[in-house]
Amino acid sequence: MKRKTDIWILCIGLILLAAGLYLIRIDSDPVGILRVLPFVFIGFGCGLFGHGMGNIVSQRALKETSDFVRLCLFKLK
Repeated sequence: MKRKTDIWILCIGLILLAAGLYLIRIDSDPVGILRVLPFVFIGFGCGLFGHGMGNIVSQRALKETSDFVRLCLFKLK
């Protein structure tokens, strides 16, 4: 379940990033909130993408080194 959530977060981040870049590209003279909205989308998109990708990479790394995880959990107890 955790992996599926991370994939969704990653996808939403990519969509927000793409939407922000599209809004910057399409509107040559933005007015009002449209001046800031693309950059907010890019910021949130990059943050969500990084969060999701970081979780996926860390899960894969820990999955490959299960002996190390068991050793760390044993030391914590």
